[in-house]
Amino acid sequence: MDRQPREAARQRAADVLRRAAEEAGRAPSLLNAQPWRWHLGGDVLELHADLSRLAGSVDPHRRLLTLSCGAALHHARVALAAAGREPMVQRLPDGRRPLLLARVRARQPHPVSRDDLVRYESMHRRRTDRRPFRATAPLPAATVAALEATADAEHASLYRIEPDVALGEDATPPPGPGDDRWAAYFVVATERDRPLDWLVAGEATSAVWLAATAEGLVMSPVSDAVERLEARALIDSLFDPPARPQLVLRAGVDPGPVPPPAGRPRDVVDV
Repeated sequence: MDRQPREAARQRAADVLRRAAEEAGRAPSLLNAQPWRWHLGGDVLELHADLSRLAGSVDPHRRLLTLSCGAALHHARVALAAAGREPMVQRLPDGRRPLLLARVRARQPHPVSRDDLVRYESMHRRRTDRRPFRATAPLPAATVAALEATADAEHASLYRIEPDVALGEDATPPPGPGDDRWAAYFVVATERDRPLDWLVAGEATSAVWLAATAEGLVMSPVSDAVERLEARALIDSLFDPPARPQLVLRAGVDPGPVPPPAGRPRDVVDV
């Protein structure tokens, strides 16, 4: 007698999970690799790393790949919350399957908050902009504090660093509408440096980026600063207590119309 209502509930959960996985294709990914695949089985959505999208020459340990997948995971969580479902996430649920990064379920409906909708809207507005910013003043301290709190809520840390540390000698933004004088540079960092930390860092990166978008800011990743072990060690030495740098983000006031996304999200949902 209860079978039909249960089946209908599972189908509704599967439908909302599929839409969340499709929305997750909007997530930022380093080198625009989109190195993830989703598998939907019943009312469980699995996030898998896609090694065919691995940039092995710059990411031999899959750290940047896992971080990108973490950003997709957070985007899926945002989509579920905006659809009125509380996401339940198991990270790295099976040690025998290292490419299985997360399992996601849609829990019972919950009221959609204003913050849920703001994050969802930001997910659709977010862009990567590497051009120099035209800001006429530094980021307000309250905005910086809000971004730091956003990272903290995702079990990561956000530290502001000087541009010369972030950019090094070679990473110069292309020509744009400003002089980049007030661009701000942040490090997303974690206490440890395991695959779980890389995944969490990706979720924090997505959360910070969406929060910045809601504040009228644009961002771009500066992965060069964390691709080399010696560069990561240099940034690591700046923190007390020590933290493991996972990604550098450059932020500033929106300089106006930005180029379209680098490419359409891939079809990466298997059933």
